Amino acid sequence: MMARGVKVAPTTPVCEVPSSAMTGTVVELSCKETEGSPPSEYQWYKNGVPLLEKTGTGSARAANITYTMNKKSGTLLFNTVTKNDTGEYYCEASNGIGLSQKCSMKRMQVDDLNVSGIIAAVVFVALVMALCGLGVFYAQKKGYFTRFQAYQVLCYLEDFSLCEGHQMTTCYTKVSKGSFDLYYVNIVSTYYSLKIETANVQI
Repeated sequence: MMARGVKVAPTTPVCEVPSSAMTGTVVELSCKETEGSPPSEYQWYKNGVPLLEKTGTGSARAANITYTMNKKSGTLLFNTVTKNDTGEYYCEASNGIGLSQKCSMKRMQVDDLNVSGIIAAVVFVALVMALCGLGVFYAQKKGYFTRFQAYQVLCYLEDFSLCEGHQMTTCYTKVSKGSFDLYYVNIVSTYYSLKIETANVQI
């Protein structure tokens, strides 16, 4: 535990700078070090130039500042970031004791939102979904989902004479379903443990 009144120079601060951002969004950069005593104050730099505090008067006002820099907390806040805010950022911590310390420089790239690309993607997805829907509707209308639906049934025969000589036995069972006449085709063989393979066939 640090003794009260002991003065310690700041250590290298930790900076958080997003590598990319979209124009019009809120972006916050942060800078912090916890070893210095008294607590450090923070200064942000862009492309090697110190950023001004937003005081609302004087040169800061004339510079049309679009950010808010808090020297106590170390935050740099862009309420509405623009392409002009693209650049190399770093932060410097100082408390009047020893040398000030700075973090490594990091680049933030601000780009416009690709509205046309998003619209094109949405239209493409909508067209694909519409085509899929039309395909399903057409298939249902033509009865494809009913005609070619397949089944498998296991059956044990009591009368093995049906498979005399290991011959394949085929039976047809007519079943009416909707507007279609369906025939269950049952193929029986002793080679397959009397397993019946059943399929719907439109005749």
